[in-house]
Amino acid sequence: MKKDPYKHKEKYLAWKERIKKIGYIEGISRENSDLIIKYILDIELGINVSKKSAKGARSHIRLNNLKQRMIFMSKRFEEYYKTNCLTNLTENQIIKDIFNLSNPNGVVLAGSGGGKSYFSKLLITRYLLNKTSLHTSSYNSAPSSS
Repeated sequence: MKKDPYKHKEKYLAWKERIKKIGYIEGISRENSDLIIKYILDIELGINVSKKSAKGARSHIRLNNLKQRMIFMSKRFEEYYKTNCLTNLTENQIIKDIFNLSNPNGVVLAGSGGGKSYFSKLLITRYLLNKTSLHTSSYNSAPSSS
């Protein structure tokens, strides 16, 4: 049995019970709330996941993390783009949003074939189009052969 010192299961189940009671997520539009609830409940069951991902239920830590991130981003997009539905956003609006941060630093992590190069090139292009200074570095975890 796995230990859960941060009570992720308890927190997730309490959130799920609250959503069942009131029917929506407070602090965001009803449309975004419905969309996020449906997605999180699908992910909980392990459906609506990438074809490359293993099927099956997801951990409570993952569900809590995903829920919190989606609610945070929903609030940000509602505030910034004045939209009540995340599905109305374009790719350009979502990617361009990082340029409005006070310190837009980032790291790109993914497994082999996960699209790191594509995403990095797209991001660099967007940086240059926004006339942002750009500094890159690369880290190679392979031991040196000296």
